[in-house]
Amino acid sequence: MIKLKKSLALVGLRGSGKSTLAFELSKVLNVPVIEMDVELSNDKGMSIPEWIKAEGWGSFREAEAQFLKKVSKRKSPCILSPGGGIITREQSIKFLQNSFLTIYLHWSPTVLCERIATDANRPRLGTTKTASEEVKLMYKERNDVYLSCGHTLKLKKGTKINKTISKVLDIVYRSEF
Repeated sequence: MIKLKKSLALVGLRGSGKSTLAFELSKVLNVPVIEMDVELSNDKGMSIPEWIKAEGWGSFREAEAQFLKKVSKRKSPCILSPGGGIITREQSIKFLQNSFLTIYLHWSPTVLCERIATDANRPRLGTTKTASEEVKLMYKERNDVYLSCGHTLKLKKGTKINKTISKVLDIVYRSEF
């Protein structure tokens, strides 16, 4: 059985499957999942879209950075599923690089657009872009940063969750030795 020696962080653009994969991996690795957006929303007492509308992205990003710092100090490993914008602050990138085994779930912008097109729980990042334009812009702006955070899993449309879990476990196994 593979045991995590340090916490695992799954990063990627919105819609990349971080939450779904985190919960499936937690069953295999027997460690808790920390769903960052859920925790932040519960702490704030409002949904992420409500928070963004009321206080703006800056307030939310600062809360993300502080939460990441707190999670990075945990004594026992966990699986962290942060929001897609976690890599927008240099401080957060450093925590991901130094305190976690970080895996970027890489999908093409086209597949990501299909995955998030009708999800009302994903607040738009701007007001002038279509969802498709927004995803392509975020991919262009963030892909290199995600790549710098750690390991990368290139995923394709139709990839089954069990295959993705196996790939992650392989990365965990190779990283532990």
